[in-house]
Amino acid sequence: LRQAETSLLEVVVASYDGVRRNIDRFKGIPWRCIIADEAHKLKNAETQLYSSLRKLPLSFEGRRCPRFGLTGTIVQNDLKELWATMDWASPNCLGPWKPFKDIFDD
Repeated sequence: LRQAETSLLEVVVASYDGVRRNIDRFKGIPWRCIIADEAHKLKNAETQLYSSLRKLPLSFEGRRCPRFGLTGTIVQNDLKELWATMDWASPNCLGPWKPFKDIFDD
C-alpha cells in the first residue's frame, strides 16, 4: 500500500476487508481504474463495505476513473442488489433508488 501511495505500482490486489479497514489511505491514491471481483458483495448500499468503496476516487488527472464490478450472480438476485452494484460502478447512472424501484419493480 505504501508503494501504491507513491505511484510505484501498476496493480494493487487487496481484499474488501483490507480496503474497508484502510479506506483513508486507499482513497488518497490516484487510481486509474478500479476492478472489484465478486461485486455482488456490494449489493447492499447500506453496508460499511459499500460505503467505503464509494469513497474511492472517480477521477484521475481530470479523467474519469472507470470502475468495473465482476460478478456472475447479480441478475439472479433482486432489483435493489442490481441497483446498488451499478450505482457503485457508475454512480447515479440509474438515478436514486426509490424512483428506479417505482419504475422497474413489479
